[in-house]
Amino acid sequence: SVIETLKKEREIRFDGIITEIPYDKKAIDYLNSLEIPIIFTNYNDENPQLGENCGIVQLDDVSIGAEAVRFLSNLGKFRSWVFATTTPGDRFSILRERGFRDALGKKEITPTILSIDPTQNAFLEGDANCRRISVLPKPIAIFAAWDHAAVSALTICQKVGVKVPDQAVITGVDNDEILCLGVSPTLTSILPDHINLGKNAVLELQKMMNGRN
Repeated sequence: SVIETLKKEREIRFDGIITEIPYDKKAIDYLNSLEIPIIFTNYNDENPQLGENCGIVQLDDVSIGAEAVRFLSNLGKFRSWVFATTTPGDRFSILRERGFRDALGKKEITPTILSIDPTQNAFLEGDANCRRISVLPKPIAIFAAWDHAAVSALTICQKVGVKVPDQAVITGVDNDEILCLGVSPTLTSILPDHINLGKNAVLELQKMMNGRN
């Protein structure tokens, strides 16, 4: 488990940690109990319950949503716009949708939302998402909150006979080559600035370790 791994690592007596916030609340509580500086590089709660020893550095997910509109707009004119996610409750998805909506709002466009439950058989002909895609005016621009959702959107398009990229263009986020290049046709994807995120996390951790937070 995450906690067992942390306890083993604690024996090394490291001075600080950079990590993602785990989904396991017990692991979060354990991290909060540590007396060393910790920087988290993501969080899904608007008000995460973190200890005084913890800080957060994050991607600008709203800007990622806006970037998707700019990228897709450069590919041509679309009659329909879609936001797709398999994780509708996650903070990164909410913020990317907000950036996408806001950028489209400036064009007086309202996107269609596809909320895909990966635990369900979402690709049957009678599924609501399939119906939405099949009736939307073509061509369609689809922005997926992450690459897993992009693959799901592609599957839906193929199920209802919407040709990609002729009738629909799909772009995801994270540039996961296994996912994006492992399907046909291959998918485009926005690569977040993880390098700068890591640099900022190191700088923030150094400040905390030096007592300048």
